[in-house]
Amino acid sequence: MVEDERLTVSAQTTRDRIVEAAGRLLAESGRDAVTTRVVSAAAGVQPPAIYRLFGAAMVA
Repeated sequence: MVEDERLTVSAQTTRDRIVEAAGRLLAESGRDAVTTRVVSAAAGVQPPAIYRLFGAAMVA
């Protein structure tokens, strides 16, 4: 049970980093700068993390 809670916290932390990176890029460079590859690099995650946490429909 504790392990599952840690995974949830880890996923939430990753999600937060992605959202913050996307917001920062949007504010600094506009919507054309907000791509999966650029956001994932800015958040320090691999691109599939975005699809895993937000779903493909949200990214498309």
